[in-house]
Amino acid sequence: MVGSQYEFMPTMLLGPAYNCSAVMPPGQAWADKYGVRQLPFGIYSMVFGIITEILYIPCMIGLGKDLRSSCIKIMFFLSLLDMVAIMANCVIFGYLLIQGAVFCSNPFLTTAVGIAGYGMWCTASACCLVLALNRLFEMLNLSKYFTVRFQVIFNSELQSMFFSPFIPGHGTDEYVNYPHTVHNIVVASCSCLLYMMLCMVLVVK
Repeated sequence: MVGSQYEFMPTMLLGPAYNCSAVMPPGQAWADKYGVRQLPFGIYSMVFGIITEILYIPCMIGLGKDLRSSCIKIMFFLSLLDMVAIMANCVIFGYLLIQGAVFCSNPFLTTAVGIAGYGMWCTASACCLVLALNRLFEMLNLSKYFTVRFQVIFNSELQSMFFSPFIPGHGTDEYVNYPHTVHNIVVASCSCLLYMMLCMVLVVK
């Protein structure tokens, strides 16, 4: 049962655990028999979501006018995630409540709204941690350790690509990418460990 949760989604949804047709064809009949129309909560959810989306627009415009700070960039990205999440978890959610929907009454929409809501929650909650770390590092004057340099620059003399542009008068220490260094160490260490474990399992079997 646990293993089936990690199947590729289209394959999983075509499996017997999600086969509505084994009972009766997907459609409104499922909502009529197994669903409950939640009209008050559905209307409230839709109205609340629409109002929130409208109020979010001027907030995003305000944030978008000054994206120089990394904090503002993270908050702007969070606002985009929130707008998608509100659309899924309030507006479409409310519509499904009014319809009295269950999975088999509308497999595509009930699955899509669940995936969108769950995905946005996971992404936004992780992004909130990034924002908290960003503020903490900034207040402790450790922001240089939180800086990610995406500019990877080609150099024909050294026949490779580097973070440093090698401009005379500037040392390479100005362009150190600490997250990249940590990433490489973690990936190299974890890869070795995981492949060693894989080899051990293969030998044992």
